[in-house]
Amino acid sequence: MIEKIYPPRTHTEPESSDLLAEKLAGHELAGPKKEIAAETISWGFGALTGAAYGALAEYYPAATAKDGASFGIVLASLTQEGALPATGLSAEPEQ
Repeated sequence: MIEKIYPPRTHTEPESSDLLAEKLAGHELAGPKKEIAAETISWGFGALTGAAYGALAEYYPAATAKDGASFGIVLASLTQEGALPATGLSAEPEQ
């Protein structure tokens, strides 16, 4: 069921973090530089969302209901259906 909402990326579709790394660098990256840049973006995004969840939980405890599932759903919707397609880092979600 979830695959209807968030279809899996095909093997030919590049990772969003790889595309973002190249957009930020302003040129195509290859080899270790591409891997390091993509991993930095992935870990940075994870750290920022973790910090946002921690701050939200501190000041708005209701956000921790259902072990943070609501936060995760909102985050996935904002990124997978909003920010990534809008910036060209992923395909538009299917209706």
